[in-house]
Amino acid sequence: MWDFFSFTIVDTGSPMLESYRHLYIPFNIIEAVFWFAIGLYVLVRYIRHHKTWYELQYSLSFTLFGITDLIETHSTTVWLLGFKAACLLAILQGRKLVLTHYPTAKF
Repeated sequence: MWDFFSFTIVDTGSPMLESYRHLYIPFNIIEAVFWFAIGLYVLVRYIRHHKTWYELQYSLSFTLFGITDLIETHSTTVWLLGFKAACLLAILQGRKLVLTHYPTAKF
């Protein structure tokens, strides 16, 4: 059963990905930086305003999602996709909770 979770869906070292590797890896790194920037923005907003502690969870969710993109530069496994899905759900829930305190905010 545990072998299922470690099943590799995408291996960046695989010859199958050879023609796409030069796009796949930089894209994931840029995407990770994007998620880190949003997480930092939300954290700074929390430090300035302290409207709701949900912002800490929201910021952490963006940061963890960025970390999953960095892990994805090496390989994508079933457990990683599950963790990415959990992060996405946390981001959506955090957005719902946080935006009630910042109705005009984009994040």
